[in-house]
Amino acid sequence: MPIINSNVTSTLDLDADATHWRVLFCTLLLAAAILALRKFDAFVNPQFWAEDGRIFFREQYLQGCRAVWEPYAGYLHLAPRWVACVADVVAGPALAPALYNGLSLAITMLVLASIFDRRLDLPYKPALALAVVLTPHPIAEVFVTITNIQWIMALALLQVLLKADPPQRQGGWLPAGMADHATVLVCGLTGPFSVLFAPLYAVSVSLRPTRHRVLLLISLVVVAAIQCWHLAQSSADASTVVPEAKTLVSVVGLRLFGGAFIPYVSWRELPVLQFGLYGLLLTFLLYATRRRLVDTALMLGAGIVVVAAAMVKFRGDLPQFVVFTNGPRYFYIAHVGMAWVLIIAVASNRGWCRQLSVLLLLLMLATSLLGGFRSTPFVNHRWTEASRQIGERALSIPINPPGWSVDLPPRPREAGPRNSSP
Repeated sequence: MPIINSNVTSTLDLDADATHWRVLFCTLLLAAAILALRKFDAFVNPQFWAEDGRIFFREQYLQGCRAVWEPYAGYLHLAPRWVACVADVVAGPALAPALYNGLSLAITMLVLASIFDRRLDLPYKPALALAVVLTPHPIAEVFVTITNIQWIMALALLQVLLKADPPQRQGGWLPAGMADHATVLVCGLTGPFSVLFAPLYAVSVSLRPTRHRVLLLISLVVVAAIQCWHLAQSSADASTVVPEAKTLVSVVGLRLFGGAFIPYVSWRELPVLQFGLYGLLLTFLLYATRRRLVDTALMLGAGIVVVAAAMVKFRGDLPQFVVFTNGPRYFYIAHVGMAWVLIIAVASNRGWCRQLSVLLLLLMLATSLLGGFRSTPFVNHRWTEASRQIGERALSIPINPPGWSVDLPPRPREAGPRNSSP
């Protein structure tokens, strides 16, 4: 009898593993299809977008792989620099936009796949993964571009914080623990989020002071210190303007509530009312997920910290955020966090709490579909043809968005060719 039970258990485990991988594969396939719908031109007409060309391609062209450690906007961008380096090594300039977009998509799929890690004890994982690509996000600016891949990777940094500690038995800690530290290293050196999320990691350690979490906090603090050093070297002048309370209330209400739950821009009036509704929403979310209060607080807190940092950075020009197509990336993590908490609320409740959570999720989906779900088609600047002359003479090649260009000097003859265009 014990042998039979052992065989049955083994069979059930294999079936569960097979189901897990099938669900993961189907979810990633659907997520990729949604991204193709939201940013169709990135798949069929790859073009550089903003810093893709002006910063990452150009500085890779000028400096080679040494550009990996070159800060931009006051901090390191490790993942985009690596993508630029790989593209420079394995392909010619003509294929660079397609390779940049392809590797950006691959990174996004890795972040979504990490949601299915068994150490991440969250319900409805396919819904959580699809929320990343379906959340309200006008013009879809963070998707399929290495310029904004840091916003997707920030979610991986948050996931590490939400995961259970790796198993200690039979050497189980080593691969999982090292993967967590590698995620902190790469994601923490891609954008400023190691600095912004450091308080969240500290709170997590204070609540669950395990050895693994303490080590993760140390890794994050080291990475954040590196980014802080670069930020300190930045020569940007801090604005001394103190924004009006009315402006702060308007931006928070319009972008965090209206931008997530009100489908039509023409309906997004009365920002003070929406600010109040946002406060009620947070209260409801904390109540509906009270059995998982720590996870909820971390998810919501990540978005609030990012929005607060953006408002401090742009305090001299906060009214720009009243326009919904201005800076949607700064509110993306907050919207994803709210969607995740609502999904948890659906799984954790019955009755009116569950019904209200479903209704709010449907409103988020409607807002996404009706509010700039697809990006504006790219202007075809014929990069492939223009790139054939790179290195031969000075060039100024236009890229998207309008008004941006990649300005390249001729390559010195003694340097020799780096990569030839196909």
